[in-house]
Amino acid sequence: MLKIDQYQPLREVVFENIRTAIQSGELRPGERLMEVQLAESLGVSRTPVREAIRKLEKAGLVTITPRRGVYVAEISLEDTENILEIRGCLEGKAAELAAIRMTADQKQALKNCLEAFVAHMKANRMKEALREDLQFHLIIRKASKNQQLIQILEDLSEQVNRFRMVYLKDAAEAPSLPEEHAKLLQALLDENPKAARKAMEAHMDSVKSIILEAARQYKKTRNEE
Repeated sequence: MLKIDQYQPLREVVFENIRTAIQSGELRPGERLMEVQLAESLGVSRTPVREAIRKLEKAGLVTITPRRGVYVAEISLEDTENILEIRGCLEGKAAELAAIRMTADQKQALKNCLEAFVAHMKANRMKEALREDLQFHLIIRKASKNQQLIQILEDLSEQVNRFRMVYLKDAAEAPSLPEEHAKLLQALLDENPKAARKAMEAHMDSVKSIILEAARQYKKTRNEE
């Protein structure tokens, strides 16, 4: 059953719940979504579910095939690579701007976020670690104070977060991330734009390699099932 927010339209609540299930991997790529079953499990009528599905299609999270139904969108390796390449360039620019625009409060929040991220990685709590990673990058984006850049990166995050949640399940798959985050943080604390951009782009290249390798292994395992 949904926890209804009286200040949020029901279709938005339904959308957020289904999106979270897709991004977390609870609903797997290629899985069929049945309106009736979703409505029953969420405790709502079919109308908000139908509206949420249309919005999910626009976000690229589901595909609607006439006479076949609604399916969780597959994630191709080509799409994954293309989106991660775009993200790397834009995150690099955000870090460059953040290095000279970040406030003292944002710097402290970034330190706290990194500390929590490292702790979760050491304990192999990947879901929690990825949540802190998301927050880490969000702080940097907001510190850029470039609203257009922030919005573009937020739009990309729908797909990027899904890649990470679906493909990265074990900290051993990404051992370099804490060190990369620490190097990026230091460049930001030093207020060095060039170093911050370089550190972010190197980090994004590393993330791309890790995710693509995990994606290949994931698809190989699915093909063998």
